[in-house]
Amino acid sequence: AGIGDALATLSYSRRKAGESYEGLLRQAREAAEKAVALNPASSEAHRALAHAHNNAFNFQETRREAEKALALNPNDAEAWYLLGQAATTVPADLDRAEICYNHALRLDSRYAMAYNSLGWYVYLERKWYDKAAEAFQRAIQISPDFTEAHDSLGEAYFRMGRYEEAAAAFKKALGLQPSHKHAGQRYQETMKKIGK
Repeated sequence: AGIGDALATLSYSRRKAGESYEGLLRQAREAAEKAVALNPASSEAHRALAHAHNNAFNFQETRREAEKALALNPNDAEAWYLLGQAATTVPADLDRAEICYNHALRLDSRYAMAYNSLGWYVYLERKWYDKAAEAFQRAIQISPDFTEAHDSLGEAYFRMGRYEEAAAAFKKALGLQPSHKHAGQRYQETMKKIGK
């Protein structure tokens, strides 16, 4: 289960960097499936399998495995997070996603990824830009080198028309990960808005 979780996380990082990740994701799923086969009563194994499915955009399976994990351990913050991720897909249930992310944060108040996803998938989607910015700032306080949170904060500022702050946030994201596509594109757009 631990190997599956680690490989799923690594595959996500590789994909965000524009690198090959499919092999890692396949290995993550295989490791998690083996963990489930060895111990079907392991919440960690089901959560690892949900994680692998989530990173493969197989959200129906993500939901199913996260629910199995939570049936075995209702205090698993990561499983609540993954259930929230599944709720953001088509058809999106933003109310359910918000409940799941907030439940994850009640269980683990330092879960930076949950703050980022809450801001991106729920608050930005609802055009609650101030709330989104607060969620991204909280993620950055917890994890100052969290590239995605800096990029997300830039997006919130961009949508609010606060272009100088957006540019600074996108620049920070690019300083942490120069190959970050969204931050790079939005930084250029923001600089045009500023007139530079």
